[in-house]
Amino acid sequence: MWHKFQPASNFTDANFKRFDDPARGSSLLRAFEAGKPRNCKTLPIPFQYCICQFVKKDVSENSTLSMLGEFASSQLQLHLDIHNVTTKCERIKLLKTEAKQYVTVLPNVTHVSISPAIVYDVTFEVSPPAKGKFSIPVRKEGEHLQLAGEVFSRLDRYGKRGDCMKKDVLKPLCTCKEKI
Repeated sequence: MWHKFQPASNFTDANFKRFDDPARGSSLLRAFEAGKPRNCKTLPIPFQYCICQFVKKDVSENSTLSMLGEFASSQLQLHLDIHNVTTKCERIKLLKTEAKQYVTVLPNVTHVSISPAIVYDVTFEVSPPAKGKFSIPVRKEGEHLQLAGEVFSRLDRYGKRGDCMKKDVLKPLCTCKEKI
């Protein structure tokens, strides 16, 4: 029996098929595109969920560390703002930043005319009273920064400091103000 949303092949065609619009993924139900690797560099997989191992090098330039830390901490504050919990949480202010740059090796490439994106694994601490140590990947393309992950990871213990949050996902990100 045929259904209007069912393809004529009855879901038996598993050959690779190229689509006109930009793909947001890659199906495991179809054959792989010949010659194209399927990994975190070629698919839109957030780095936090990527099991691929990339070489990373420490970032030591103070201006880069400052830029990455300020961006990451402001994005964490923005995340709290978007969830409308800023009246309950202490303000996020940057204290310290560490970062590692993902090193991309391009085999057999002698000249690259475009500026590829650089991805950093940014770890930052926020000042008291908010306190906390967090991590998130950040992508830099030219002078533009954007988060390369969807979730801020809390790296230190926060105990009951986030108990004023109703949503469990916000508890590690918020240090509750004293009784409001």
